[in-house]
Amino acid sequence: MGAAGGRLRRAAVLVTGGRGLLGAQVCRQLDGAAGRVQLLQQDVRELETLTQRFDIVCHLAGITKVDAGHDARALCDVNVTGTLAVLEYCRSSGARCVLASSAAVYRPAAGGARLAEASPLGPGPVYGISKMVAEDCCRYYAKRHGVPTTVLRIFNLYGPGQDPDFLVPYVIQQLVRLEPVVLRTPNAVRDFVYVADVADAIVHACAYEPSPFAVFNVGSGSGLAVRELVERAAAQLGVEPQVATQGPVPAGDAVVADCRAVEAALGWTAQTGIEEGLARMLQHSALPVRG
Repeated sequence: MGAAGGRLRRAAVLVTGGRGLLGAQVCRQLDGAAGRVQLLQQDVRELETLTQRFDIVCHLAGITKVDAGHDARALCDVNVTGTLAVLEYCRSSGARCVLASSAAVYRPAAGGARLAEASPLGPGPVYGISKMVAEDCCRYYAKRHGVPTTVLRIFNLYGPGQDPDFLVPYVIQQLVRLEPVVLRTPNAVRDFVYVADVADAIVHACAYEPSPFAVFNVGSGSGLAVRELVERAAAQLGVEPQVATQGPVPAGDAVVADCRAVEAALGWTAQTGIEEGLARMLQHSALPVRG
């Protein structure tokens, strides 16, 4: 990271959402790269009241889905109001903001085309809508108040310890149990990016100083059909996959990152291929992996 890395080594970084899968990885990597790293202990929506000064706020806190524990109102409140609180803190304290956004803001591409940062937005689930609004808030604060902000649109993150509500750990769980893997969109092509690589991208973004606003994709740059993901995980386990579908099977769409911008600006590329990432998840879970 060169001179930018030197500035980061002198910087104080506040991390919101530091107890999650990604946050824990980010904190570990920042511990060796930043001058001081601190987790936000309070609700992110109350960040404006914080009196300590930080140079960078790495904003990872958020709700990812509407489920039994969170309705749409709670999701939008945390994801949008929380982001506004972060931006207001940055405005008043002179800090920079790094926002963990999502590929869910995009309209899926047809024909396997990769999505660049200028590709059309068109979120379906409320989570994607909340992230698109959060990005707009960042854009406004950058333009109106000069808050330097880097937005990272993270594609299909996976890694050891991830909740089985997410696709990759769900697939592994079902294969280990020798139970059917039920898929809604088996033909959908997704970009699976390993959690340690995403954390590395966030550390690079903390060292980057936009003027005043930048958006980057964070993905592997490679697409994999959901059905093929199941087959590769099954091959590593040495089991025969049982795949069931839920309802009519839609034609496959693609959500795959064009990563040229992040590589050019931040010098970042994903290092962990899907085979290695799956193997790490299986090893972490103390599951048998066929050699």
